[in-house]
Amino acid sequence: MTKLLLTALVAAGLLVPAHLAAQDRYPTRPVRIVAPFPPGASTDLVARSVGQVLAGSLGVSIVVDNRSGAGGMLGSDHVAKEKPDGYTIGVALNATHGLNSFFTKKMPYDAFRDFIYIAAAAEAPTAFVVHKSVPGKTMAEVLDWARKNPEKLSIGSSGVGSHHHLGIELLKQKTSIPFKHVPYRGGGPAMTDLIAGHIPMLFTTMSTAVSQMGGGNLKLIALEDDKRVPAYPDIPTIGESVPGFYVPGLFIGFVGPAGLPEPIVTRLNTEINKALRTPDVTRIFNQNTFVTMTMSPSETRKRFEQDKEAFGKIVDLVGIKPPE
Repeated sequence: MTKLLLTALVAAGLLVPAHLAAQDRYPTRPVRIVAPFPPGASTDLVARSVGQVLAGSLGVSIVVDNRSGAGGMLGSDHVAKEKPDGYTIGVALNATHGLNSFFTKKMPYDAFRDFIYIAAAAEAPTAFVVHKSVPGKTMAEVLDWARKNPEKLSIGSSGVGSHHHLGIELLKQKTSIPFKHVPYRGGGPAMTDLIAGHIPMLFTTMSTAVSQMGGGNLKLIALEDDKRVPAYPDIPTIGESVPGFYVPGLFIGFVGPAGLPEPIVTRLNTEINKALRTPDVTRIFNQNTFVTMTMSPSETRKRFEQDKEAFGKIVDLVGIKPPE
């Protein structure tokens, strides 16, 4: 077939270019979802619960590939460098695609240039909890106690550069109380020390806090986010007692490598949003106190951009500097 004839057939709609035909048939083989943290983490839970539904709706196997390391940047960088054909996508956080850039001297990728934003998934609220020995049931009462007990002002977090770290620094700035940040290597060890009474206060994920409430060793005081969680409407936000306090909660979404064709992005967005509304995914998200978020690709990107901007303002306000 001559080039002239081929061009004529394409123009007449009688022959579809190979790359467009491949998009129309997508997917024809297993799709891999890269989760940038270990099994059991929020990104893994989202990848597996949504992926199980996608396997049925897309008609292919969904493989969850846990590639943890460097605060989620290892797995995210892997996605950025994959072929943009829809067969490798990733789970992203507003930490891996926003917050980390303020605590990392040289990012291996650009969170917006190197990725296409496919869909949102969920928000995971952050809770402020205290040991049972701390008097008070409200944020105002705990802050009053803190002002009177300067030797007991340690607040634990899941690590330097985390949402929880930012929450501690912003609370210090907004209340003028000299809280001491005690970073741990993850939320689990931090919660263990809180329950044991080694630290009096802690910022942690809502799911971790709720899972430990039955023992009676801690009290859930308030949420770090700007709005209450529908499943726990009686738990106030810190901002209700501390004006101007707001740190974006953990926001989770799906991304692909830059250059991912629009028809594939649209198909994935449609199927992911459907999956998020299914009873199985809803049940799993509710059990983990996730707030389900369904968004278009453009809305998802905008949310990640807004969260990064909010993180940047807090970093500038409290004067946090990235390590040298």
